[in-house]
Amino acid sequence: MKSAAVVRELSRLMWEQRMRQSQAARLIGVSQQTVSKWMRGVTAPGYRGLVLIAETFPELRGLVEQAIMEPLDEPSSDQQGHA
Repeated sequence: MKSAAVVRELSRLMWEQRMRQSQAARLIGVSQQTVSKWMRGVTAPGYRGLVLIAETFPELRGLVEQAIMEPLDEPSSDQQGHA
């Protein structure tokens, strides 16, 4: 899914800006645990997470738009824990 491309670019931006996961989480508005799961590939950002990423990092907006247009086919942090 294209949300993996968003996470790769988010990771690159974090590295370039010397940003910790906790700092990115605070800026985005999610928990540090959520960012950690995204980075490890345990979950992918869901719709809400993608929107928050796009709002926080406008340079990722194009990738986020592409990811949103694709159907969810992997576990997302928005869907986790809901059966």
